[in-house]
Amino acid sequence: MKAAASALEDWASTSSCRTRSSCGGHFRVEYQTEEGEALRNDDEFCHVAAWQFNGENQRPTPNLEPLIFENVKLAQRSYK
Repeated sequence: MKAAASALEDWASTSSCRTRSSCGGHFRVEYQTEEGEALRNDDEFCHVAAWQFNGENQRPTPNLEPLIFENVKLAQRSYK
């Protein structure tokens, strides 16, 4: 069980470090608007990701699938 918890921690930190944007509940101080709102980066991070386990002490492989929105326009949100 300890190895599984460690693998999950590694995945979470790897995923967090790869993302260069703020979106929804995933706010990063270095990616914010001048007003302090979350700054989206849809050009690079408009996808769903599933991380493939490659064994203990091995880096997981990201499997990415682009998200295509036909009926919704992606937009910067304000929570003010």
